[in-house]
Amino acid sequence: MRTRKASAKAQQREAGQPGTREVRSIISDLQGKNRIEYKEYGGLRKQLDLRYFAHLPIMKRWHAFAKQNKEMVPYAVKLFDDLRSSGRSQTSRLAAHVEGSGFSAAQVLNALSVQKLVVVKRGRSGGIFYPPK
Repeated sequence: MRTRKASAKAQQREAGQPGTREVRSIISDLQGKNRIEYKEYGGLRKQLDLRYFAHLPIMKRWHAFAKQNKEMVPYAVKLFDDLRSSGRSQTSRLAAHVEGSGFSAAQVLNALSVQKLVVVKRGRSGGIFYPPK
């Protein structure tokens, strides 16, 4: 179902130029809705980040962490990779990642804890976890 017609100028252009594309209308369910148009995935990612992700509280905390601790970001990403795979990580795994970097696992964990990006629990059932919502 078409809800819009092409403008008179567009119809005249199409009639005068063979091989031009037809002007297609937006289906009625999507008219008036915000949408992101992109040509490449990089453009989509940038638009999503600007419109939606930048306003999430955890992303604000991540950007603050990354701004204050630029050198620690690769090690934090590796830690989050461990957390994503099992929901929990250990200080010994992080220590293996940061070995030779000039940082200790405690420094990275402290910086992440200050921004409330991870929770460190001690004891028998301890480890490194995502923070509760």
